[in-house]
Amino acid sequence: MAVSQQHSPAYAKFGKMLRNEGRNLDNLPAFEREVLFSIFQKLLNAPVPGLGEDHAQTCMGLLLHAWDNSIRLNGGRPESWAAGLVHVASKYGWGQDFSCPRLRQGEISRMFGVSSMTVCNQSKKILHYLNARSFSD
Repeated sequence: MAVSQQHSPAYAKFGKMLRNEGRNLDNLPAFEREVLFSIFQKLLNAPVPGLGEDHAQTCMGLLLHAWDNSIRLNGGRPESWAAGLVHVASKYGWGQDFSCPRLRQGEISRMFGVSSMTVCNQSKKILHYLNARSFSD
């Protein structure tokens, strides 16, 4: 992770969120840290009304659940996994917060700079890893 990111206000908030979950940022592997930071950065700056820290925390919860169950994100760019996690979280109601509109694959792909197919593929992998049902958008 770039030094400038480590000293940004967003990174400090991100670290605080992890500590609130009883986690230490330094104990998370670098790749998963990059994924979570990408989610946090993009959701806080998203042009979608109502998106924010709570939604980033939902995505963080999904990734930490995967980590706790020995699921590792292997290969690809952090942004690809981040986009997949956001798609899964959005598809299933942001952890019961249905007031936020569901994000479509195209919106998520533009937000993270990946293709819509990447969003679909990564979200299917995540659902498979979490033993959930697959879906198509």
